[in-house]
Amino acid sequence: MNIDPAFLQLPVENWDGNEAFQAGKAKASSINVALTECGVKLTSDFVEAARIERHLQNVLQTVKHDPAKMPNLRFSKRTVDNS
Repeated sequence: MNIDPAFLQLPVENWDGNEAFQAGKAKASSINVALTECGVKLTSDFVEAARIERHLQNVLQTVKHDPAKMPNLRFSKRTVDNS
């Protein structure tokens, strides 16, 4: 992100008055906005596509059946039934 790390040498109390900190803060905020915009776009695209009933039914069936086929990787001790 090309943020000047010079402000890291200062006490935290002085960061707000530092130009490098303000520039980095602005860059970080713009990334958050960009990610939010991407999420809104993906959601609106999904809603638009789901308005077609056949497509909606396919999505719902996939959501219903996929967990049975794919293990939840967050739980590493869970075993997978290969039957």
